[in-house]
Amino acid sequence: MTGSERWLRYEGEGWSLRLRLTGSAEGERVASWTLGLDPGVPTLDDAARPAGLWPDAAPDAAAGEVEEPLVRRVLPDPAGGPDRSLTASVRGGRFVALTAFDEPPDWV
Repeated sequence: MTGSERWLRYEGEGWSLRLRLTGSAEGERVASWTLGLDPGVPTLDDAARPAGLWPDAAPDAAAGEVEEPLVRRVLPDPAGGPDRSLTASVRGGRFVALTAFDEPPDWV
């Protein structure tokens, strides 16, 4: 635990999931999470769909064609609250991680 944060990590064959929890033990919430994909996938759709984020993370992008190492998307809150943000990391022409934050994007 770091301050009022707690980190949980889960791993499986070809993936890892890291959750950042904030608040107290009685009222924790997930503030952000990162899904690591090893060895990575070629498209944003391939990364987002298994996490239940497709088509919310659209439009699709091919990792080998993006110019920046980060692809960012606005994630609408299904309950109608504030938008959330999603960052997909590209390395070696593959999407290797998705990170979602419980706060509105600061890059739009």
